[in-house]
Amino acid sequence: MTKRKSRWLLLGLLGLALAVVAYVIDQRSGWESYSRAGNAAYEQGNYVEAEKQWAAALTMVEGLEPKDPRFATFLNNFAALYYSQGKYAEAEPLYQRALVIWEKALGSDHPEVGTSLNNLAQL
Repeated sequence: MTKRKSRWLLLGLLGLALAVVAYVIDQRSGWESYSRAGNAAYEQGNYVEAEKQWAAALTMVEGLEPKDPRFATFLNNFAALYYSQGKYAEAEPLYQRALVIWEKALGSDHPEVGTSLNNLAQL
C-alpha cells in the first residue's frame, strides 16, 4: 500500500472514531435535555409530560449505562414519579439502578446511598 493510501485510510479511521465519540457525547447530552424538560414539567405538576420526557431520556441512554451521579438523580426522580402514581413495578428497577450508580460513584457510606435505600424500603 502506498503512503498516500495509508494516509487516507488513517484519516478515514480517525474520522470514524471522532464520529463515534460525537455520537456518544450527543446521546449523553441529549438525555440531559429530556431530563431537564421532564424536571420542568414535573415542577409544574404536569406528570404526563414529565413521564414522557423522562422516558425519552431513559431510552436514549439504554445500553450506555452512565456512571454519573446526575444520572442516578434522574433515575431516582423518575422512580419517585412512578411511586407517586402508584406504579410500583416501574419504580423499583429505577430506584435499584440509582442505588448501584450511587454506591459505585460515591461509596456505600454516602447520604445519597442511604436515601436510595430508604426509597426502596418505602416502596
